[in-house]
Amino acid sequence: MPASDATPADIPVRLAARAVDVAVVGALAVALGRVIGFGFDWLLVGAALIWLYFAGLTAALGATLGKLAFGLRVVDENGRSPSPERFRWASPRLPLP
Repeated sequence: MPASDATPADIPVRLAARAVDVAVVGALAVALGRVIGFGFDWLLVGAALIWLYFAGLTAALGATLGKLAFGLRVVDENGRSPSPERFRWASPRLPLP
């Protein structure tokens, strides 16, 4: 899809997709906490889980589960979806080498 065809989704749709993502990640975090306890280990593993959920799914599928549920996808300035080889592109806030 060329970049000119990619239009950003409306804010309510994006918020709804984020709400689905928060529900999924929250459920996973609570389940993880019940298995390993809600201590410091849970905090570290949970943070990694959240990062893998958002960056990993975006790199692998071009969207998180919430975005997929609402028909949204992530594209770069050229209209290309991220790929597993471009995992760093999917997590730009991390100082990866």
